[in-house]
Amino acid sequence: MWRADRTPRRWTRHHRKASTTCGCSSGKGRHQGGGVAYVVATALRVAQGPATVALTTAAGLIQPVVMDADCNAVQLAAIVLATAAGSVTASHVNDSGFWLVGRFFNMDVKTTLKTWTVRETTIGLSAFGLASLLFVIA
Repeated sequence: MWRADRTPRRWTRHHRKASTTCGCSSGKGRHQGGGVAYVVATALRVAQGPATVALTTAAGLIQPVVMDADCNAVQLAAIVLATAAGSVTASHVNDSGFWLVGRFFNMDVKTTLKTWTVRETTIGLSAFGLASLLFVIA
């Protein structure tokens, strides 16, 4: 953050908010720290298509929330995993990987949606479940 005089503001522990969207230091107990990251990455994946774009854009969008939270290293890793899980969820027709797999295995769109999209969504949800478990344990 920059102040009006363009000098960098030093962030220390006492400058952080006591309650954040992430919930790492909310004082009200822990909740899904990676939930916001997963939802943002999944929404971007559905809207834009490519997993790489969804992952990097979601990381940029949730970065201020994560920086304001008082998360330990394991919780940060869980948030990264949740973001990655959201970026592979729900691959469909606006994703180049969808077409690559469909054409490589000689499948029509309906069959590719039934197989590839369901498989990618299962992988994303499973990874999010493991990331949530890791966040809670940490």
